[in-house]
Amino acid sequence: MSIIVLGSINTVLLSQVEQLPGPGETFTSHSFSHFPGGKGANQAVAAARLGLASHLISRVGNDNFGPHLTKLLHKQSIDVSNVGRDDKTPTGVAQRFVAADGETITVITPGANHRIGRAELAALDKLAPVARILVLSLDIPIETILMAARFGAQYGLTVILDPNPVGEIPDELWDLVDVLTPDGAAASRLVGFPVESAEAAQHAAELLYGHGPRQIVLNRWGLGTHVVNATDSRALLPYPNMPLDSSIASDAFTGALAAGFASGLSFIEAVHWGITASSIAMTRPHGLNTLPTRAELEMLLATYQPDPFQ
Repeated sequence: MSIIVLGSINTVLLSQVEQLPGPGETFTSHSFSHFPGGKGANQAVAAARLGLASHLISRVGNDNFGPHLTKLLHKQSIDVSNVGRDDKTPTGVAQRFVAADGETITVITPGANHRIGRAELAALDKLAPVARILVLSLDIPIETILMAARFGAQYGLTVILDPNPVGEIPDELWDLVDVLTPDGAAASRLVGFPVESAEAAQHAAELLYGHGPRQIVLNRWGLGTHVVNATDSRALLPYPNMPLDSSIASDAFTGALAAGFASGLSFIEAVHWGITASSIAMTRPHGLNTLPTRAELEMLLATYQPDPFQ
């Protein structure tokens, strides 16, 4: 079976600097790169690199970025036939500045991503019969997300929602979500208190579960993962790595989780895939190549001791 990802595509413009500039300051970058990004693109690639057929539904703009991005994503084995082109709006752009100490500033211009709507959702009719999972994120219009979640429920798809960037979640959407995958920052904003300890994270996960999703997976990158569903509530230990970049961790996790579900794994086994994929991604520099292949995932799963689920 395959997965459907409905979400953003951006061109990421990355500049590496010694330190982040303050107001009015101008610094020279010592390294520049550009590559495909956006939560939708990242999640689709994360699943595809683990061997799953990934169908991306999105929209690019009226510029050279759009065709370039879709070509690169196609090379990653992503089905981009349902990525529309908007003649009135540019492709989304994420400008990211990374300092030597790892601190980042990112400014996103959504562009065509904020015009994803009914035209793109028409693709769900033909994709639903061959798919098992629908992955959504809050970086496209909330009305579109809600319509897609309704569609997913109608067709019996497992609906996974990454609630980033955090916005208002309508009451109806809570009830349509099968798996909610917030990180600590998103969870803090959703529950209204800081999620800065294991105890606070587990409490937050239980509160979010009470809103309606069937399963909660709350990630505190490098500090642990907290899961709650009807039969389980526990914290899972992280891999002992030294994160270089957590900016793509959420997408690596969600894409791998979706791939695990689509492969027939149990909830905890799929979460294990997500933890492992995001842990690998966090130890690598920027770009799609941070996302692990199936062989890389299985190598770490087979060799890491002790079991992170102790």
